[in-house]
Amino acid sequence: ITWTTTDSSGNLSTTTQKVTIIDTTAPTIATPSDITLEAISKSDNTVSLETPITSDNVEITSVTSDAPEFFPVGETTVTWTANDSSDNVNTVTQKITIVDTVPPKFAKLSDVTAEATSNDNNSVLLVTPKVSDILDITSLTNDAPEAFHLGETTVTWTATDESGNVSTATQKVTIIDTTVPLIIAPADVSGSQFS
Repeated sequence: ITWTTTDSSGNLSTTTQKVTIIDTTAPTIATPSDITLEAISKSDNTVSLETPITSDNVEITSVTSDAPEFFPVGETTVTWTANDSSDNVNTVTQKITIVDTVPPKFAKLSDVTAEATSNDNNSVLLVTPKVSDILDITSLTNDAPEAFHLGETTVTWTATDESGNVSTATQKVTIIDTTVPLIIAPADVSGSQFS
């Protein structure tokens, strides 16, 4: 801009002024909604993220995020960054939560039948069942007694995973007695008269 001044004698003087319009306003970026999804894997869960809406009084040059390719079970914070042509920057965050609500799954348990060696003090070796889960199994227990009595006992197995999900499965243990009684014959007796 050129400024000009004139006095009463007609003398002129000029000077210039530079006016610079700068943009210091960061882009506006809408905060996206948090997302919660059920896990299909311990660490390789995919999530489809929508780019948030942005606006600015100059051109927006980029909208990016630091989202990983795959999300693990748990909470991940994703940061979205918007840049404009004046190098102004704005960021917002979005929480992605991958939850595991599915309990462990037992393979089919086979019932056990064993021959009795006692009326109420029979030992049975139980095979640990196979249990599957997308997370690690943190606990696998049963309520089997130390010794089994003659007849049928129901044993309950309990599995717990890293997320605290619990499932149970039952197994029947039957102690049977198929052993015929042992009779020891008395000694033969000889004689002509019994009293």
